[in-house]
Amino acid sequence: MLSRYQIRIKVFHCLFAQNINDNIEKEWKNCFDSYTELYKFYLKILIYLKKRALKEIELGLEKKQPTQSDLSPNKTFINNLILTKIENELINEKFNEEHVSLISKNIFSKLKKKKYYIKYLENRENEIELDKKLLIKILKEDVLLNNNIIDLFEEKSIYWNDDISSAYNLFVSKILETKSSVENLRFTKVNTFKNTDDKNFAKKLYIKTIKNKQKTNATIIKLAENWDIERISNSDLAILQLAITEISEFKDIPNKVTINEYIKMSKEYCSKKSYEFINGILDSHIKKI
Repeated sequence: MLSRYQIRIKVFHCLFAQNINDNIEKEWKNCFDSYTELYKFYLKILIYLKKRALKEIELGLEKKQPTQSDLSPNKTFINNLILTKIENELINEKFNEEHVSLISKNIFSKLKKKKYYIKYLENRENEIELDKKLLIKILKEDVLLNNNIIDLFEEKSIYWNDDISSAYNLFVSKILETKSSVENLRFTKVNTFKNTDDKNFAKKLYIKTIKNKQKTNATIIKLAENWDIERISNSDLAILQLAITEISEFKDIPNKVTINEYIKMSKEYCSKKSYEFINGILDSHIKKI
């Protein structure tokens, strides 16, 4: 589930994209669905890894002269309780994407040589706790840092660079919900927003920013003095529009909180010069109101 700061970033994405495509509902859906789609891909890639592990066990048993380890394979990973639950939930999904299968093969070939994976296979003191830790570590260290996976993310969504951490945090939070049993946990059932208030905040911020755009731009022009509105970059303008709209429309949110959030955003998405400009405009706006 998204934090308020992540919601602001998502609305920023929506607004920025809408300025180009002028399709409010489409951009809203694209922006807010993107991180849950990425999360679901995490689930699938883990099952691809399980299927690869199972395939290698089968290949070992088919050898003309199998070793003892081939004949008595360690099935700890393929019997991982959380993996099994995820696979059951994805029972109707297709796992026939050849390029993803090849990437999974490459990841698993490196994974099975790693100390933490080998240790997991040997140590079964507390099954479900070890199952949790293993999947989190695999996802963080061997999936999300894989260049081929990153290329896939880029193909799937233009928002992947922001969504990658949100989707990972969602996965971790789901894993940590697991106590002694996974039976009542639904990995594929996820909510974009924590509650109705957050959803309403996001929708209202997006719609009101678009509706009040001309009025907000006029305010920005007055505050900018020596700046022409056409000289302000789209990203700078979108952040200013959101911040000023939030200040005027959400009286229950302290102005300091709003400004801090958008200044933080400007440091991530704008140049140093832009950050200083945005900071100055918002500071002037607060003083005038």
